Amino acid sequence: VVVTAKEIRLGVTVRALLHGNFSTPSRIILVSPRLSVVRDSSGRYTVLGFGDQRGSTREIDWHGGLNDAFKQSAELIVRDGSVRLLDRRRSDAPLVFSSVNIKLENAADTHSVSGEAQLPPALGRTLAFSATVEGTGEHPEAWKWRARFDGQALQLPMWLAYWPQYQNRFLTGSLDVNADMAGEGPKLAHLKMRLGAHDLMPAGTAAHGFSALSGQ
Repeated sequence: VVVTAKEIRLGVTVRALLHGNFSTPSRIILVSPRLSVVRDSSGRYTVLGFGDQRGSTREIDWHGGLNDAFKQSAELIVRDGSVRLLDRRRSDAPLVFSSVNIKLENAADTHSVSGEAQLPPALGRTLAFSATVEGTGEHPEAWKWRARFDGQALQLPMWLAYWPQYQNRFLTGSLDVNADMAGEGPKLAHLKMRLGAHDLMPAGTAAHGFSALSGQ
C-alpha cells in the first residue's frame, strides 16, 4: 500500500463517460490520506510500499513525475492528509507533517498548485505555498510563472541539516518567511520578501563576539 485514505472520490468528464474511459479520471479527491517516506543513508527519498511484491521501496522520480503530471488535464485535491518522514541519517523520531491540504489543477497551458501543512515541531509551525505556471510542453524556458511562500517559526538548523553544504552553520535560530516572486523561465522579474529572524546564533568562530540575533 502506497497511500491509505479514509475516502477517495473520482470524477470523470462527459467525454470520458461517452467513450468508456475510466482509467484517467479528471478529478481525484483524497480525504485524510497517509503517506510514509524514507530518506536513506545516501540522501535518496523513497515511498514505503511503492515497489515490488516483497514490499521494497522505490526511489522517487521527481523529474518523471513532474512530466507525467503536466501531460494530463486533471485536478487533484488532498484534504487533511499526513506525511511521515523517516530519516535514516538521523536518530531522531520520524517527522510527521499533519493537516496537509494540497490542490493541483492542470490544463493544457496552465498549471497551478497550492498547499499548506502543519509542520513537525522540530521543523517549525506552519508552511504554505502556491505556484502558477503558464506554458506548454515539458521545457520551462518560456514558461511564465508566479510563486508564493509562507513559513512560520522555521527552525533554521534543522532545515539546513538537509543541505550538506550548509548544515552546522547555525546553532539556534528560527525564521518567519513570506515571499512573492514571478518570472519567465529562469529569469526572475519580481521578488518581494519579508523575513523575520529570531535567536540566530552562528556556529563555530562566527559566533564569538555577539549574542543571538533577532529582527526583521
